[in-house]
Amino acid sequence: MSRVSRWLLAVGLVALAVPVHAERIDGQLQWHRLQSMGVPLAGVVAEVLVEQGSRVAAGAPLLRLERDALQAALQAAIATAEQAQLHYNEAKQEFERTEALYDRTLLATHDLELARIALSTANAQRLKAIAERVERQQQLRWSELRAPFAARVIAVDGWVGQAVANRLQIEPLLQIASADTMLLEVKVDQRQLLRIAPEQPLTIRIGEHRYQGRVLSLPLQSEGVGRDRGYRLQVLFSPAAEQPLFAGQEAQLDLP
Repeated sequence: MSRVSRWLLAVGLVALAVPVHAERIDGQLQWHRLQSMGVPLAGVVAEVLVEQGSRVAAGAPLLRLERDALQAALQAAIATAEQAQLHYNEAKQEFERTEALYDRTLLATHDLELARIALSTANAQRLKAIAERVERQQQLRWSELRAPFAARVIAVDGWVGQAVANRLQIEPLLQIASADTMLLEVKVDQRQLLRIAPEQPLTIRIGEHRYQGRVLSLPLQSEGVGRDRGYRLQVLFSPAAEQPLFAGQEAQLDLP
């Protein structure tokens, strides 16, 4: 190996030995799965079961409307459906008896058609009663807000005694976000964006804490103009339970 070749090899090894420092980008924390919740029917708030900052498990009750009238309407609908089922059963048996007599030429066609009409009418009433019962059951479920996932309560906008109208749109009563995950949002330029792959693991720095996050999705369109132009990148991570974090809090992303 020539002297020049040995020198080039040595330079290359030195270059490989020099650590490449990650580019650090400032950003802000944001809530993950932030959503407002309301009930899709009118009523009066009877219970607010959480407070701002509460952490709740998936399926936990959050808020209820007054339900006495809804429960009474459901019981009435159940009784009506049971009665309609009995009438249908009787009409079905009567039709089967009439049909058997008709097959034996003991009844006229008119009698068979009357029995068929009575059965069809009873069946229609039965189905209508079932639909009413299902609707009342659904309204009773809608009168209670439950957490769709493990959540942190961000805001409580409803209060006991509040009248909820919901004539034109559903009135928000609570605001929740994921209790287990948060987002770091940073703005990157095109050069930085091209170094990132979907689902790529990245390091997030929040004070002395380090978290391993992953790219939620790559932005497809830039925002802003001039020097403020860039791509909004969101990185998903799971914060430590002992470190309280808030939306808008400053954090940093290490971009390799």
